[in-house]
Amino acid sequence: MVPLFAPVRQNEPLFAEIQAKFAEVLRSGEYVLGREVAAFEERLSQQLKFKLAVGVASGTEALVLALRAIGIQPGDEVITPAFSFVASTNAIVWAGAKPAFADVDLETANVTVETVEKAWNSKVRAVIAVDLFGRQAPIEELKKWCQKKSIYLIEDGAQSIGVPNLRPDIYTTSFYPTKNVGAVGDAGAVLTDDAEIAMRVREISRHGGLTRDHYLRVGTTGRIDALQAAILNVKIPKLEGWTKIHRTLAATYRTRLQSLQDSGKIWLPEAPKDPLQHVWALYTVRVPQHRSAFLEALKNKGVGAAVYYPKIIPRQPVYSAPGEFPHSERLAREVLSLPFFAELSSQEIDFVVKQVTECCLSPSI
Repeated sequence: MVPLFAPVRQNEPLFAEIQAKFAEVLRSGEYVLGREVAAFEERLSQQLKFKLAVGVASGTEALVLALRAIGIQPGDEVITPAFSFVASTNAIVWAGAKPAFADVDLETANVTVETVEKAWNSKVRAVIAVDLFGRQAPIEELKKWCQKKSIYLIEDGAQSIGVPNLRPDIYTTSFYPTKNVGAVGDAGAVLTDDAEIAMRVREISRHGGLTRDHYLRVGTTGRIDALQAAILNVKIPKLEGWTKIHRTLAATYRTRLQSLQDSGKIWLPEAPKDPLQHVWALYTVRVPQHRSAFLEALKNKGVGAAVYYPKIIPRQPVYSAPGEFPHSERLAREVLSLPFFAELSSQEIDFVVKQVTECCLSPSI
């Protein structure tokens, strides 16, 4: 069996270093905030080339805090992709606003200026551009569009840590265990060049103030744990190396599966013109017909494939939003993600390619 993800494999070579960090934190007594968190924020801001970073409890919390920090109010709307993980929409509601759904580009699975323009109305105060599967959204074009509208641009980088810093107002990311840099639980971060926004995020995540018994705003407990920060301090320096492996692995899949695209049974993702703008958090193909049978066949053959995501957010029962999102709907019908992580062995790649090939050539699928 080749798993879709294998978080333990990322941790295994680092066990001794991680255990030493755990012991150091446990002996320090600094379990909330403290030196490890400060070091994590400094290291992350330098690595991702933002002036400021704030460690928070999860990628979802990062979005909620970012929206609250820019002053999102009840009655406001925030544009977000119809095709994404539900967290990008849930965060908007938790911040008190209403989601305005935008369709995505069929090839990149990201929002574009054209799709957000169609979702625009006078109540919109921000855009959340999700870097789906690790491919960066067109941030420069979206930032210009947002500036013309006098609204904020938030780049949801839960799946894209390590893409170029193209200057959104705020960049958020996640360190969920299956991400390219994974914690051993939930963790996230908010990054920005705006000192005022960073301060608000920090205050809100600490009950509304940085000084005990002096609170400037309504806050919550949204900070990162010191133990998670300590683990990430071990891992962040590995990011560039892991990202190179991901890009090589994606290119290998592309080369090995290219001929199958001609069969019409599978579509392979294209790399962007600038390869740096994709960190390949997932390798997601499209199966235009009989995806369920294709997926079931792969699982029966021992390939841990999965679908991200089988239903668009506006069609989830909790939202049931009106509108037509043809590209999002098509992607939800066709996408299928193959095993993909930096520690995938050459033998495992051979096995996955062999099983995908057999499925493509099977007359029953």
